[in-house]
Order: sequence, then C-alpha cells, then structure tokens
Amino acid sequence: MTEAIARSWNRLDGALAAAFHHPLARRITRNNRIFIPLCILLICGSFAAAALLQMRLDRHHAASEASQHGVMRAASLAEVAGASLDRFASIGAGFAANPAAVAALPGLRNIAVYDGDGTRRAILHPLAAMAPAPAELDFQPVVRSAFARLT
Repeated sequence: MTEAIARSWNRLDGALAAAFHHPLARRITRNNRIFIPLCILLICGSFAAAALLQMRLDRHHAASEASQHGVMRAASLAEVAGASLDRFASIGAGFAANPAAVAALPGLRNIAVYDGDGTRRAILHPLAAMAPAPAELDFQPVVRSAFARLT
C-alpha cells in the first residue's frame, strides 16, 4: 500500500503504457498533424454511435407504445361489440319467449327464432327476411390477364 502511494502519478503504467510504447503509437501521439484529426474522428464516431443507439431505443419505445395502444383499442372494440351482442341476445331471448311482442332496438332490422332441427319458429318481419343460401355454392375466382382483350 505504501508503495502505491509513493509512486509518481505522472508515470503511465499498465495497458496504456504498453500501448504507447509501440512505435506507431508513439509516432501518432508526437505528430499533432495526425493526432488531432484522429481525435476529432474518434469523437465524431462516438457521437454517431450514441445517436444510433438513441434512435434504436426511440424506435423500440415507439413500437412498444404502438402495441400497447393496439391492445387497448382491441379491448375497447371487443367490449363494445360484446355489449352490442349482449343487447341483441337479450332481445332475441325476449322475442323467443313472446314472439307477439315488438322488439325495438336501434340497429336491429329483423330477428328469427329457429328450432334445433333448423325449422323457423318465429320471425319479426317475414317479408324482409333473406332467402336461405343454396347448399352448394360455386365460388371460383375469375382470373384474367391485365392485357387480355375483352370481347
């Protein structure tokens, strides 16, 4: 401990001293025409690295904020849709219990009650009901070239 205190502080030791004893390092540090532009280049490089790291952190932060906003928006949309479907279900249950009652709910155009085997028991507006879709539908895409001549 006394030896460490008795040493002079102006002497370089360790890895720094070993690096500066190399002939190329000594030449660069003694010649100011090389040393000053090298220091400026290293300082600019450290600023560029810091800016790149900051941009990366900002992008990560923005992405996490956007995903949190998307989750909150999806939850609120699911809540609104669930409440709307619950209202329609309660009107449907009331209509199934008493088909003679008039169901009045904004957004409800028609309501029908079906048995377990698929036969219709009651419908609010029978003339407004859509015809059932055919069992076999042939949905095939029409593929044409953009340059094909239509005749």
